[in-house]
Amino acid sequence: MLRPRRIETDPGVLPISSTQQFLSIPVYTIFKNLTIILIAYGEVIWFGGHVTGLTLCSFFLMVGSSIIAAWTDISNAMIAKNGGATVDPTTGLELPIVTGSLLANINVGYLWMACNCMFSAAYVLAMRKRIKVTGFKDWDSMFYNNLLCIPVLIVASVLIEDWGFENLELNL
Repeated sequence: MLRPRRIETDPGVLPISSTQQFLSIPVYTIFKNLTIILIAYGEVIWFGGHVTGLTLCSFFLMVGSSIIAAWTDISNAMIAKNGGATVDPTTGLELPIVTGSLLANINVGYLWMACNCMFSAAYVLAMRKRIKVTGFKDWDSMFYNNLLCIPVLIVASVLIEDWGFENLELNL
Protein backbone atom coordinates (compact mmCIF):
# COMPACT_ATOMS: atom_id res chain seq x y z
CA MET A 1 0.00 0.00 0.00
CA LEU A 2 1.31 3.46 -0.85
CA ARG A 3 1.86 5.83 2.01
CA PRO A 4 -0.08 9.11 1.96
CA ARG A 5 1.95 12.22 1.21
CA ARG A 6 1.47 15.75 2.46
CA ILE A 7 2.11 18.40 -0.14
CA GLU A 8 3.16 20.99 2.45
CA THR A 9 5.86 18.86 4.08
CA ASP A 10 7.01 16.39 1.45
CA PRO A 11 9.66 17.77 -0.93
CA GLY A 12 8.97 14.92 -3.37
CA VAL A 13 5.58 16.34 -4.31
CA LEU A 14 5.57 19.20 -6.79
CA PRO A 15 2.72 21.71 -7.07
CA ILE A 16 0.35 20.97 -9.94
CA SER A 17 0.23 24.49 -11.30
CA SER A 18 1.52 27.93 -10.44
CA THR A 19 -1.98 29.23 -10.95
CA GLN A 20 -3.32 27.27 -8.00
CA GLN A 21 -1.06 29.23 -5.68
CA PHE A 22 -3.06 32.37 -6.45
CA LEU A 23 -6.57 31.28 -7.48
CA SER A 24 -9.12 29.03 -5.84
CA ILE A 25 -9.75 25.59 -7.34
CA PRO A 26 -13.29 26.43 -8.61
CA VAL A 27 -11.99 29.54 -10.39
CA TYR A 28 -9.09 27.55 -11.82
CA THR A 29 -11.49 24.88 -13.12
CA ILE A 30 -13.88 27.38 -14.65
CA PHE A 31 -11.16 29.30 -16.45
CA LYS A 32 -9.45 26.10 -17.59
CA ASN A 33 -12.73 25.25 -19.32
CA LEU A 34 -12.28 28.42 -21.39
CA THR A 35 -9.49 26.54 -23.16
CA ILE A 36 -12.24 24.50 -24.82
CA ILE A 37 -13.59 27.69 -26.39
CA LEU A 38 -10.14 28.68 -27.64
CA ILE A 39 -9.65 25.24 -29.19
CA ALA A 40 -13.09 25.31 -30.82
CA TYR A 41 -12.49 28.69 -32.44
CA GLY A 42 -8.97 27.65 -33.40
CA GLU A 43 -10.51 24.74 -35.25
CA VAL A 44 -12.97 27.11 -36.94
CA ILE A 45 -10.17 29.42 -38.07
CA TRP A 46 -7.50 26.92 -39.07
CA PHE A 47 -9.36 23.70 -39.89
CA GLY A 48 -12.68 24.91 -41.30
CA GLY A 49 -14.79 23.62 -38.42
CA HIS A 50 -18.11 25.10 -37.38
CA VAL A 51 -19.82 25.98 -34.09
CA THR A 52 -23.47 25.00 -33.68
CA GLY A 53 -26.06 27.04 -31.82
CA LEU A 54 -26.11 24.64 -28.89
CA THR A 55 -22.32 24.80 -28.65
CA LEU A 56 -22.48 28.59 -28.72
CA CYS A 57 -25.05 28.54 -25.90
CA SER A 58 -22.69 26.31 -23.90
CA PHE A 59 -19.86 28.76 -24.51
CA PHE A 60 -21.96 31.67 -23.22
CA LEU A 61 -22.74 29.70 -20.05
CA MET A 62 -19.05 28.96 -19.58
CA VAL A 63 -18.07 32.61 -20.03
CA GLY A 64 -20.88 33.77 -17.74
CA SER A 65 -19.77 31.44 -14.96
CA SER A 66 -16.19 32.63 -15.44
CA ILE A 67 -17.23 36.25 -15.05
CA ILE A 68 -19.21 35.44 -11.91
CA ALA A 69 -16.26 33.55 -10.43
CA ALA A 70 -13.83 36.32 -11.32
CA TRP A 71 -16.14 39.00 -9.94
CA THR A 72 -16.14 37.39 -6.50
CA ASP A 73 -12.34 37.28 -6.36
CA ILE A 74 -11.91 40.82 -7.64
CA SER A 75 -14.56 42.34 -5.36
CA ASN A 76 -13.04 40.65 -2.29
CA ALA A 77 -9.60 41.92 -3.29
CA MET A 78 -10.92 45.45 -3.78
CA ILE A 79 -12.64 45.40 -0.38
CA ALA A 80 -9.42 44.23 1.25
CA LYS A 81 -7.37 46.83 -0.63
CA ASN A 82 -9.66 49.68 0.47
CA GLY A 83 -9.53 48.56 4.10
CA GLY A 84 -13.14 47.43 4.26
CA ALA A 85 -14.40 44.32 5.95
CA THR A 86 -15.68 41.21 4.24
CA VAL A 87 -18.79 39.74 5.86
CA ASP A 88 -19.70 36.05 5.77
CA PRO A 89 -23.22 35.92 4.26
CA THR A 90 -24.17 32.86 6.32
CA THR A 91 -23.10 33.95 9.80
CA GLY A 92 -22.89 37.72 9.38
CA LEU A 93 -19.46 37.75 11.03
CA GLU A 94 -16.54 39.72 9.67
CA LEU A 95 -13.94 37.60 7.94
CA PRO A 96 -10.24 38.26 8.49
CA ILE A 97 -8.68 40.32 5.74
CA VAL A 98 -5.37 39.29 4.29
CA THR A 99 -3.37 42.46 3.90
CA GLY A 100 -0.48 43.02 1.57
CA SER A 101 -0.45 42.23 -2.09
CA LEU A 102 -3.72 40.30 -2.36
CA LEU A 103 -4.73 42.16 -5.52
CA ALA A 104 -1.29 41.57 -7.03
CA ASN A 105 -1.57 37.84 -6.24
CA ILE A 106 -4.96 37.62 -7.94
CA ASN A 107 -3.62 39.48 -10.99
CA VAL A 108 -0.66 37.09 -11.14
CA GLY A 109 -3.08 34.15 -10.89
CA TYR A 110 -5.14 35.42 -13.80
CA LEU A 111 -1.97 36.07 -15.82
CA TRP A 112 -0.78 32.49 -15.22
CA MET A 113 -4.24 31.22 -16.10
CA ALA A 114 -4.35 33.19 -19.36
CA CYS A 115 -0.93 31.84 -20.33
CA ASN A 116 -1.96 28.32 -19.32
CA CYS A 117 -5.14 28.47 -21.45
CA MET A 118 -3.41 29.93 -24.50
CA PHE A 119 -0.48 27.53 -24.45
CA SER A 120 -2.72 24.51 -23.82
CA ALA A 121 -4.95 25.47 -26.75
CA ALA A 122 -1.93 26.16 -28.97
CA TYR A 123 -0.50 22.73 -28.10
CA VAL A 124 -3.75 20.93 -28.91
CA LEU A 125 -4.15 22.78 -32.22
CA ALA A 126 -0.50 22.23 -33.18
CA MET A 127 -0.80 18.52 -32.39
CA ARG A 128 -3.98 18.31 -34.45
CA LYS A 129 -2.12 19.91 -37.38
CA ARG A 130 0.81 17.46 -37.00
CA ILE A 131 -1.54 14.48 -36.74
CA LYS A 132 -3.39 15.63 -39.86
CA VAL A 133 -0.14 16.14 -41.80
CA THR A 134 1.30 12.72 -40.86
CA GLY A 135 -2.01 10.93 -41.45
CA PHE A 136 -2.06 9.22 -38.05
CA LYS A 137 -5.20 7.68 -36.67
CA ASP A 138 -6.31 8.44 -33.08
CA TRP A 139 -4.76 5.22 -31.79
CA ASP A 140 -1.41 5.94 -33.49
CA SER A 141 -1.16 9.44 -32.06
CA MET A 142 -2.10 8.23 -28.57
CA PHE A 143 0.46 5.40 -28.74
CA TYR A 144 3.37 7.58 -29.88
CA ASN A 145 2.47 10.38 -27.47
CA ASN A 146 2.52 7.96 -24.54
CA LEU A 147 5.69 6.30 -25.84
CA LEU A 148 7.47 9.66 -25.93
CA CYS A 149 6.35 10.43 -22.35
CA ILE A 150 7.91 7.28 -20.86
CA PRO A 151 11.54 8.56 -20.78
CA VAL A 152 10.44 11.88 -19.27
CA LEU A 153 8.45 10.10 -16.56
CA ILE A 154 11.34 7.74 -15.79
CA VAL A 155 13.80 10.62 -15.39
CA ALA A 156 11.33 12.58 -13.23
CA SER A 157 10.67 9.51 -11.08
CA VAL A 158 14.38 8.85 -10.53
CA LEU A 159 15.08 12.49 -9.66
CA ILE A 160 12.04 13.20 -7.47
CA GLU A 161 10.86 9.95 -5.89
CA ASP A 162 12.48 8.20 -2.94
CA TRP A 163 13.81 4.90 -4.35
CA GLY A 164 15.45 3.83 -1.07
CA PHE A 165 15.06 0.29 0.25
CA GLU A 166 12.91 1.42 3.21
CA ASN A 167 10.44 3.22 0.98
CA LEU A 168 10.24 0.30 -1.46
CA GLU A 169 9.56 -2.10 1.42
CA LEU A 170 6.91 0.26 2.79
CA ASN A 171 5.12 0.62 -0.54
CA LEU A 172 5.32 -2.95 -1.90
